[in-house]
Amino acid sequence: EILKKMIPVNQVKNILNQKVLEERKEKICKSFEKPENAIDVKHPYWKDFFALDKERKKFYRVSVPDETGSIIKEDEQTATISWDNWGEEVYTKIKEDKWVYLKDASGQVKGKK
Repeated sequence: EILKKMIPVNQVKNILNQKVLEERKEKICKSFEKPENAIDVKHPYWKDFFALDKERKKFYRVSVPDETGSIIKEDEQTATISWDNWGEEVYTKIKEDKWVYLKDASGQVKGKK
């Protein structure tokens, strides 16, 4: 259902472009064959879920599947991720499946001056 919202609507026939939908589903399935967890993530600019493939330490944002990255460091309290397009960020683990943004790699907290 989330994927349908992200696919452009054909203006002439007002129908979803099924080919694009299928291509996106296939891309997601191939990239993340075993998403073992959905992580509830809160960032200063958005709230979303990560679909996480723990074996390969890869993830993607559920509402924006093109935003992907890797977990580069993880312990009991924090997870450091590296976005494919945005750089590194550190998240505090509130619970194993709930993360809250802490800072970027430079130590800057987004949304604060």
